[in-house]
Amino acid sequence: MYKLVIEDDEGKTTVVPIIRDEITVGRKEGNTIRLTERNVSRRHAKLMKKDGQIEIEDVASRYGVRRNGQKIEGRVPFREGDVVIIGDYRLRLQVDKPKAEGKPEVKAQEPPPEPEELPQHQAARIVVISSNFAGREFYLTRKEMVIGRTEGDIRIDHRSISRNHAKLVRDGQRYKVLDLNSANGVKVNGEEYRAVQLKRGDLIELGHVRLRFVEPGEDFVFLPQAEDMEGEAAPASSGGNKGLLFGGVIAVLAVVIIALAVLLLGGDEKPQGGEQAATNNGSPVEEQPGPGNEMLARGNEAMEKEEWERAMILFDEVLRQDPNNKAAQEKKSIAAREKPFKEAFERGNTAMKSSSYEEARRSFSEIPEISIYYARIRKDGLLEAATQGLVAKHLEDARAAMGRKDFNSARALVIKALDLDPENSDAKALRAEISRGERRDDGGDPPPRDKGGDKGGDKGGDKNAGGDKGGDKGGVSQEERRAKLQELLDSAKKKSLQGDQGGAIADATEALKYGGGVQAHYQLGIAYEKQGNTAKAIEHYNVWLKANCGNKLGDVVRQKILKFGGAPSC
Repeated sequence: MYKLVIEDDEGKTTVVPIIRDEITVGRKEGNTIRLTERNVSRRHAKLMKKDGQIEIEDVASRYGVRRNGQKIEGRVPFREGDVVIIGDYRLRLQVDKPKAEGKPEVKAQEPPPEPEELPQHQAARIVVISSNFAGREFYLTRKEMVIGRTEGDIRIDHRSISRNHAKLVRDGQRYKVLDLNSANGVKVNGEEYRAVQLKRGDLIELGHVRLRFVEPGEDFVFLPQAEDMEGEAAPASSGGNKGLLFGGVIAVLAVVIIALAVLLLGGDEKPQGGEQAATNNGSPVEEQPGPGNEMLARGNEAMEKEEWERAMILFDEVLRQDPNNKAAQEKKSIAAREKPFKEAFERGNTAMKSSSYEEARRSFSEIPEISIYYARIRKDGLLEAATQGLVAKHLEDARAAMGRKDFNSARALVIKALDLDPENSDAKALRAEISRGERRDDGGDPPPRDKGGDKGGDKGGDKNAGGDKGGDKGGVSQEERRAKLQELLDSAKKKSLQGDQGGAIADATEALKYGGGVQAHYQLGIAYEKQGNTAKAIEHYNVWLKANCGNKLGDVVRQKILKFGGAPSC
């Protein structure tokens, strides 16, 4: 029997048995499974049983359905071990194996209840590795422990940490960290999470304070400035920070003594070999790299070659030797970010070569502005080339449909082409030709008129001679224009939420051509604000404000304009 395990962003889990052949998932009442977060669409997805297997389909969602990190298209298998993301929810399949026939049922012995509190030697711990609290460690002995600045079980009095910042939860041998709606968020290994399971060596960032997660039984000793110790472990001191301070004083005195010895014994004479030091036998001694430096250089080389997976492995090794290595942390985060974008970029290029323009557009559109591949797409005009290729393909298929007198299919294909390129003259001409073809096929097309005669005859007799009802340019009806406008506004909002402000600006600007008016200006204000272009944000917010002076949202927009140094239009 299949069961659906649903986990929300706070780690709460719900198990639903799959007893129907079809289950709908969405925010709207009436769905079999109702998920109430705002980033779940009213009708989001559907699960179906087919030949004893489960399949999942994206029905009509705004933000899509992801299976194992990849956005799905249409209906795909959903197997045990897959992780499906819908909004802030994670879905997994659990399969109850049927009992073997003829064998007596053996009742599994229930595990003993998990203790509320563990002894320190059995518990995991977190160690502060930055700020003036570096070296402090906290054992996670209880099932749930809250970290905060002034409240909670673990208190770290740093200005970047919220009063109640995060919660650490123990479940058996596993530990999870949850963000408690903190001001500065929770990052693990450079990536921001609302809730994530921890593993050995993970680096947790709470505001500007970094901590290392240490598994139960793991031998980890925090050594400040370990990179200067040439790989030699310093002895642990029972005196805590006093011992470290004493060791530092001894190290400084040793350096001073060596320097004095060089001055007294060596005078001004330079050692042989220029600036290299020399041993007693005169052979030069090269400076030895610190721990992880060679691995860091190899990681940098892998990044230059865009070998992101290899780079992540190399930086992981650096961090294993030196958990506080900021360069490795940052570069590993970049490599992890760029890896899926490279895959999308390569998929797009492969699709272009095989003239699969729809797949190419979809792949290129997945890449946001922050990626290095976005700049290449813009520079080479790849998205525009894929769009024009798809437009040409739609028009070619439309002409073939017209040849079969399948005017409905032809019209649908031309509308798709105009959605992609509203000013395409070939698409407009073909749309008008389809209208004439439909009338001829119905026997309703009037005879051609003499250009010089009967100017007033049959006035208005062929209202659709230039296109659809309403005389819209290129034969696009008012209804279709409204639908296109809404599509552009929705797309602009979605792209802005996903961080693609350039795409949001392009869609909102296009929406103005379809009569988007103040709605498009408001979306442009948001996108320019997120881009940091406050002058443009003020300009578009003021257009919106003129038409919405008494709106409740007007006060918010007015305050934004004042904050940016502008003068509200009302």
